[in-house]
Amino acid sequence: MIRKRDYLNQLKSVRAQLTEINNQIASTHSDDETTPNTANHAFVVAVSSDYCKIYKANLDKLGMIKGTQLSKIVNFYSLIESIILDAKPDGILGSRGSVEDYSEVIEFLDDALKLADELSTQKA
Repeated sequence: MIRKRDYLNQLKSVRAQLTEINNQIASTHSDDETTPNTANHAFVVAVSSDYCKIYKANLDKLGMIKGTQLSKIVNFYSLIESIILDAKPDGILGSRGSVEDYSEVIEFLDDALKLADELSTQKA
């Protein structure tokens, strides 16, 4: 669903727009004693509360998974959970959405998608 809705590119596009606006603001700011204002943009994603019900229902069985696959699964869900919290109305993207906030969420989402690709190609 993340890829189908193209969230990663949406986040990158908003970050690029904010960067451009902030560069324009900084270029017209002439007061050396104050910091120029910066643009922010909210980004909110509605996520079902049971998005990871299969994962949660099988937490007690994770110990049966061997090797690096276990850490990849746990890391994947940790990253996704963090991104979801950030994209809620009261999260960092939902409430303020600075360039730095977008950069962090983009990094987390990129890492999560890489883990998803690695996990989907591994044999059980």
